[in-house]
Amino acid sequence: MHPDRTRYHGLQNRGRTIAMIRRIVDFALGPLGREVLQFYSANSLPINAAIVLHGAVLLMANINLRRLRSEALRRLGERTMSENLPMDRLEAIGSLQWEDIIQACSMFPLVAGPSSILPLPTTPKSLERLCPLSDLGEQIVLEEQKEGDN
Repeated sequence: MHPDRTRYHGLQNRGRTIAMIRRIVDFALGPLGREVLQFYSANSLPINAAIVLHGAVLLMANINLRRLRSEALRRLGERTMSENLPMDRLEAIGSLQWEDIIQACSMFPLVAGPSSILPLPTTPKSLERLCPLSDLGEQIVLEEQKEGDN
């Protein structure tokens, strides 16, 4: 058999396979699913662009939160060292000066935790919610233990 003829028959079989798969998918989706699929097919570029943009915003918000958290840890560590305050007495500190930390380190107007779906505005209230003082204290204790082991 001629090589071109074999290639043609292969393409013909592929076309039949694709048509069969399309019929199975249409049957499985039902009428509503087909409408959703048609809508997505017609508008896939703006839908995908919105998803990628949302992901980029969440990434930037998470980087911003990590930067602010790192600065808060640094300041909290300095404060506990200078006041010779044990980690189990962190509540004596009250709260961190989030406004100063935001002004010094924030480069994006939003913050988001690692599993956040929606970002929050970069405000002291948001940071207190995402970075509780108890979690920061535990982080400092863990870092001190690592340094002690080395």
